[in-house]
Amino acid sequence: LTLFILIVVFIGNLVNRARMRRAPSTDAYYTMPEVCAIVQQSNDIIENHSNTMNNTNTTFAVKTFDSEEKAREDPSVFMVAQCGECGACTNPHDVSIYDNTRNELFAATKKCAVRSLVWGRKTSGKCMDREVGFTPACNECWVDNIVCDLRYCFFVCAWNSLFMALRRSNGGSLNACTLCDEKRCGPAFIACAGANRRRTGITTDIDRDDETVCRAVDGEWWEIEKLREDWHVALPNRRNDDP
Repeated sequence: LTLFILIVVFIGNLVNRARMRRAPSTDAYYTMPEVCAIVQQSNDIIENHSNTMNNTNTTFAVKTFDSEEKAREDPSVFMVAQCGECGACTNPHDVSIYDNTRNELFAATKKCAVRSLVWGRKTSGKCMDREVGFTPACNECWVDNIVCDLRYCFFVCAWNSLFMALRRSNGGSLNACTLCDEKRCGPAFIACAGANRRRTGITTDIDRDDETVCRAVDGEWWEIEKLREDWHVALPNRRNDDP
């Protein structure tokens, strides 16, 4: 039985890898001209940032601009939050989690993926909420990604877990499991979440091409207390609108 399982996983691994190799690169999602900026929502636009911090009538939200230049020209823009379009995870709470768990998030997600495999999607959602603590809408993006990985990357990830180190030793390169996740499930995740670590300029122990790590971000904006306190209502859980 063990030999049979190994053969099935091995063949599935080969199929996953072949389809992964044919999938297009995701670099375009990190080199697009659009940026997501934090905008001030108040009766009067405040040009000076220090005055904005002292204004109790100001709240903040995010808006996608065609380019960094256009965002910088808009008087309502407070800071550039990320490269690419805004999404459910573009907020101080979730990006702060990205930053604080930059080298541990993969392990937590993997743990919840295993539970999803056994107990289903709902369990993985509860697991991610407990282990990580994203906002509800952002959490849904991550659960969707887990389900996608189980569908398209299960065998390559199982094979990698059985016979490979979590990450290869050659300078932090992506292993086959994380590369499959990036190529097969990354586009849908980016469309949902908006923000991920590379798009917010957060580096990890994985080597990345400098051109794919956002440099337009205005510092660690997610640590500014005023933004955390006065952030506009989090994006609604998109599943409420599902048919």
